[in-house]
Amino acid sequence: MTDIALVDTNVLLLVLIGSISPAEIRKHKRLSQFDVAHYEHVLEYLGLFDDIIVTPHILTETSNLSRHSQFRDSSATRIASAFRQLLKDYAEDLTASAPSAERREFAALGLTDCVILDLLDQSTDETTITLVSSDRDLVSRARSLGHSVYDVLAEFA
Repeated sequence: MTDIALVDTNVLLLVLIGSISPAEIRKHKRLSQFDVAHYEHVLEYLGLFDDIIVTPHILTETSNLSRHSQFRDSSATRIASAFRQLLKDYAEDLTASAPSAERREFAALGLTDCVILDLLDQSTDETTITLVSSDRDLVSRARSLGHSVYDVLAEFA
């Protein structure tokens, strides 16, 4: 049995910013719902998995959001360096976008979340893919489809 964590954008952003400076988590406008304890908990939880995957869509969103932080300009180099390390540490799944855009959830959730749902559909008896997210709408839809989901905000309150 293989257990895979599929990390969504805001959780990946938490990991990225926390890896630079956990104290900066609360200062980032997209991470106001998280604190250092969430960061530490997420790292511990992700350590339970055989593999961690992301998609190009998640990576792009995370990269764009990380550049809109309140860090001083001198931190841009640290963010870029930490992001490069994430690219090495996490596997990138290249699920095609066109089929995902045909999902009925596309209008409500968008492309990134539909690709995530398609990946979750690939879970089997031998391989479990667990979504690790804080996106209420995505978490709700994935659960309603019977997928394995870890809602960082709900599970670690």
